[in-house]
Amino acid sequence: MTRPIEIRAATEATEELTAAFGRLIPQLSAATPPDLAALREIVASPSNTVLLAYDLASGQIVGTLALALAEHFRLLNSRRR
Repeated sequence: MTRPIEIRAATEATEELTAAFGRLIPQLSAATPPDLAALREIVASPSNTVLLAYDLASGQIVGTLALALAEHFRLLNSRRR
């Protein structure tokens, strides 16, 4: 059965967002998920757009995408120049 998903841009870093990254990042890598302070910095940056996939049935964040458009930016687990 297909579950309806809605994509929204993150407008602020919250405990819910922190928990979602804590659940999702370990599925992809051994990197430490970002904490609330790091997510605040990432979401607040005008160079970044963080997209969130919400399962409409549960309201849970089930996926994320971080898009960075700049020469210098803050990634989820490191700084790049």
